[in-house]
Amino acid sequence: MRTPLVELRGIRKRFGPVVALDGADFELRAGEIHGLLGENGAGKTTLMNVLAGLYRADAGEVYLDGRPVQILEPRDAVRMGVGMVHQHFELVGHFTALENVVLGREGGGWLRRHRLRQEVEALMERVGLPVPLDRPVRELPVGVQQKVEILKALYRGARVLILDEPTTLLTPQEVDSLFASLRTLVAAGVSVVFITHKLAEVLGASDRITVMRRGRRVVTVSREEADARQLVEWMVGASPPPAAVREPAQPGSPVLELEGVRVVDPRGIPVLEDVTLVVRSGELVGVAGVSGNGQQALAGVVAGSVRPAAGVVRVGGRPVRRGGVADRMREGVLSIPEDRLRDGVLPQMSVAENIVLGRHRLHFPGVRYRPEVVRGLALRAIEQYRIVCPGPDAAAGQLSGGNLQKLIAARVFEGARERGARLLVAHNPTRGLDVPSTEFLHAQLLDFCRHGGGVLLISEDLDELMKLSDRITVLYRGRVVAEFPRVRFDRYAIGRAMAGGAA
Repeated sequence: MRTPLVELRGIRKRFGPVVALDGADFELRAGEIHGLLGENGAGKTTLMNVLAGLYRADAGEVYLDGRPVQILEPRDAVRMGVGMVHQHFELVGHFTALENVVLGREGGGWLRRHRLRQEVEALMERVGLPVPLDRPVRELPVGVQQKVEILKALYRGARVLILDEPTTLLTPQEVDSLFASLRTLVAAGVSVVFITHKLAEVLGASDRITVMRRGRRVVTVSREEADARQLVEWMVGASPPPAAVREPAQPGSPVLELEGVRVVDPRGIPVLEDVTLVVRSGELVGVAGVSGNGQQALAGVVAGSVRPAAGVVRVGGRPVRRGGVADRMREGVLSIPEDRLRDGVLPQMSVAENIVLGRHRLHFPGVRYRPEVVRGLALRAIEQYRIVCPGPDAAAGQLSGGNLQKLIAARVFEGARERGARLLVAHNPTRGLDVPSTEFLHAQLLDFCRHGGGVLLISEDLDELMKLSDRITVLYRGRVVAEFPRVRFDRYAIGRAMAGGAA
């Protein structure tokens, strides 16, 4: 058997009391696309950050071409031919694509710049990744920006390319283009590590798959040996839960109406323009769009944290004349925010206190605070929502992102039942959740609809939207550009609308 191109043995890494890697192993062969699969928090990105020099391992060994090496910082990884493209791109928006690719290696003089351009053009031709070199990257679609990041890594000599959740911000068409590009890269001599938690993508793109759980490697198998159900069992350590199923909706009267809503940012630039949509009782309406097309402003308008510059917002048929999240809650509107730390929890307060936050007036109508009641509510929520934490008295800021998301979901859904809420806006509610918790939360959303509530689900996961929604509205540059009823769901038609094309 050939010596692996990359081998990581017994890698350990702690962040304070949290064990992120617990003796993790991994190997990458030359000329393969290797899928690194696991739930959020399994250690996938941390392990690859060790290989890329962003983290120093507490213990373990790294081998390249069978020889032990020390990678203490990103400069070492680049020198050894390891490049990493992160989930959120590290590009200079007002620089051109060419300037971003050669950044740090520009030199001076016209002849030098001319030679750099020739080098990049030759690289694009060799690996099949054409990009418009003279356009500022902020003007490029997300999929093209990703190609610029890949070219930047390859220009620095990467023969090992690590892609961290590379499809998160892409339309279906851009995902297909990325996978085709990866095959071209492999043919050109590059080996690829593809970090993901999406089963369909890892099964479709990888030659081999490594599954991680709780900071350790569980198994490495060839694509032919893998199937979706078995991969989920390896990921979560148990049989996968039954998937939530969307039954035909019986929509009633409108619980949310937006008419001609306009929102501008502090610079006066519109982020929402003439947005009109309706959510009825018993209905789940999805909002699709590439990140940054007005989703945050839309969620804020509905939840009460953003005041529109124009337009009408109605809840339960009545125009909303007052602003503020507390006012919306009194009107029966609850929200799962996208930014967990900024909008979702108070990190210095305990898990128990955060779980009853906003619900405390229902349980303590007077002035007396009863810790035993709070603790009881928290213990039940921790068990039901599978919140991994030291206990109800632990500070919420100690929890991982996925467990913070579960905490917020517990507070919102329990509060919705107690208040009789009629509208829920959920913004990327399953980001960071494991498979069982995702299915559980999906079931809670659908149950809310079955009991007469309406849900506005804003998500960058198109599979999630297509699974749960009765209708999907597409946002592009702050405008509603298309709407699809469930009988017309087509991922590529929705993807075209997300990219600003005709649906």
